[in-house]
Formats: sequence, C-alpha cells, structure tokens
Amino acid sequence: MRSTRQHDCSKEPQPKDKPLSRRELLGSSSAALLAMGMSAAPMVQPQASAFHRGVPSDSDIDSFVNGLLPQSATPGLSLAVVREGQVVYAQGYGRANLATGRAVTPQTVFQSASLTKPAFAYAVLKLCERGQLRLDTPLNAYAPASLICRDPSAQRITTRHALTHTSGLPNWTNGKRPMDLQFAPGESFSYSSEGYLYLQDAVERVAGRTLRDLMDQSVLGPAGMRDSSMIWMPAHESTAATGYEWDLTPVESVSKPTEAGAASTLHTTASDYAMLLCTLLQPHAPDVYRLDYVSERMMLSPQVRLNAGGLAWGLGWGLHLSDEGDRFWHWGDSRGFMSYVMGSRRDKSAVTIFTNGRHGLRLCHEVAEFIMGGQEPVFRWIYDVFYEGKLREWPAPAPAPAPAPTKRRRKGSR
Repeated sequence: MRSTRQHDCSKEPQPKDKPLSRRELLGSSSAALLAMGMSAAPMVQPQASAFHRGVPSDSDIDSFVNGLLPQSATPGLSLAVVREGQVVYAQGYGRANLATGRAVTPQTVFQSASLTKPAFAYAVLKLCERGQLRLDTPLNAYAPASLICRDPSAQRITTRHALTHTSGLPNWTNGKRPMDLQFAPGESFSYSSEGYLYLQDAVERVAGRTLRDLMDQSVLGPAGMRDSSMIWMPAHESTAATGYEWDLTPVESVSKPTEAGAASTLHTTASDYAMLLCTLLQPHAPDVYRLDYVSERMMLSPQVRLNAGGLAWGLGWGLHLSDEGDRFWHWGDSRGFMSYVMGSRRDKSAVTIFTNGRHGLRLCHEVAEFIMGGQEPVFRWIYDVFYEGKLREWPAPAPAPAPAPTKRRRKGSR
C-alpha cells in the first residue's frame, strides 16, 4: 500500500454552518469510553442497518454479486456476512484460478495484505492489558530506535503512534534501514507499514516469541481462524486463490512469506476474518484471549482525524463516525488481491470481502454498499486521498455488435 501524507486536519477551521457532532469530538479517555456503555441485549432478529433501508437476503446478495462480477474484470470474490455478532452467510463467486477453473469457495485462502494490521493490533492491545507493553511508552525502551531511523526524534515513537500511522516513518522502504522520518512522531497522519514493522520488533522482544507464534496463540487460534496463517503453508498450494493483474494475466511473483510480518503477511479466508470481527461485536466477559471492554473501545475510538467528514483512525482500524452509528473499516491491497472489511458495533453487523484481481477494490465498494450501505465517504477517501485519484476504473464494456443489415427482397422474389 502506498504512503499517504496527510496533515492533522483537526487543526483546520470547520465550516461555521456545520458544527462537529458529539461523536466527532469524542476523545479516547477512559471516562468517555466507559460512559458509552455497550448494550448486552438478548439475541433478536437482524434489523436494518442505520445506513441501509433493508437487509438484503442471501439470494439478493447472490444475484447482485453474480451480476456484477463479470463487469468488474475480477476473476473471483469471497464474502462473509455477520449479523447479531454471528456469521450468518458465507459464499464464494467466480474463479480462484482461471487456468484450472477452480471455483472460489468460503474456504478459499487469499492474501489479506494490510488486513493483517488490525489483527496484529488486537494482539498488541492484549499485551498492553497484561502490562507487557504500554501505548505511550516510547518503543525505544523495548527495541532501539537507532536500528530503524537515524533521526533522534524516532526515539519518541510509541505503540500508539505506530498503530495510528502517526509515527512519521515511511510506508515501505524495501528493507532499507535506517530510514528517515517524514515528520515528528504524532505530528500528523501518514500511512506507514514500516511503523508496524518497528512495533513488531518491540512486540517480539517483550513477548519472548516470534510474531507467528504470538498470532497463532493469541488471535488466530482463539478466534477460530482455522484456515489462516501468518506465513505461506503447503496446503495453500491447493486452497489459495491466484492473483490477477489488471488485464487478467496471473501475477508472476507470488508472495509466499516464510516469516510473519505485522503489516501484510496474513493469509486467510473471508469466513475466518469474519470470525475475528465477531470477537469485537459479541458481548463477552474478558478472558486471557479476548480484549476487555475498555481495550475494545479504545481500539475503535478516534485517535487522529482523517478529514472533516467523520473519518478518523483508531488503534489499527479506520473509523467512520456518524450520529447514525460509528463503523470501523480497513482494506487490503497486494498485487493481484484487493479486500475490504467493515463492521458496526451498534448493529453487531459486519461484512468481509476478498477478491483476486487488481480491479477488486471497486468491486468490494459496490458489494459492501449493497449489503451494508453508507460506504461512499470511506471509499471516496481511499480513492481520492490514499490512491490520489490514480486507482484504475473498471474496463469499459465492449460495445454490442451492430445488427446485420436486413436485405430487402425484390417484389416477386423468393
């Protein structure tokens, strides 16, 4: 994913005729978090989302995706729908491999790319609950900053900075270290995978385990993500989707990581990732695996503003804040794979969408809009700000062939 430098919009003057809502002004203090108590109401029938006039049926979803997939120049798509905190629908569409004709199923494995980050953030916050890591203690106390950056200001980078993309580190440097800071830590938002990798160094040191073991034991296993792994597994040769370029040619350099990376190496299914979202949507008592209530609310509370339209970033998640109901979201972009997930704690609903084509993000947009509604502000920021308006549109459909001219028969002819 590309770097996106964006200054701190919280310093911008706001329109006089549109004051900020209470939710947009919400901070991350414990008192505010606890004041927003979560309802633990008994299970009820799924209700329409605040952003959507009605909940589409499974057959409606099938018809919509099957009708849209051929137009999108995307070989395949897998999705899972969560309602009332439970996975209620999972389906695959199209082809995982065009050459063999293998179909996409709910068990098809995809590269999740940056969707690795929220899963990693979950493990990080659990370490913070145990006192092994602190959100606002400089990471230099756990892993020397001099190893990653020559700027003395890097010694101030904290866990919170890394999780909220305010560390000042660049997005990717292809392994080049030490790096240069783009700005002082905490000064503004700029998407940084390198910030997550620096945090990974600290996490592995304080946990005394590799990231792969930590994620298996703290996130993937407890969440029931049985088909997921932080590295490439032999079984993926037959279960993983093939990624495709803009022109539907297969991606040549296939990513098969042998070491876990906090920013991008999770291989998972739409159904498995939906199980992770369920842990954030279901009321539960805190235990050794699941986050307690305060940690969950901190994760999904705004830490830095993205724009004046209700978009912000939490601890590992993008946020869409609205008086109609707050939502959390993230997307993944790896060559040949595009994915998107979003959820609502208020509605206890979510959707996970994985595709195996470069055009897949726009397909994710359409499908998420159909199922959940209210996607335009998020995707407008992704398209216009993150991709700077450079993400390709779908190919124009081929014009229908002109009808053959009808020959008139001469009078009296047969």
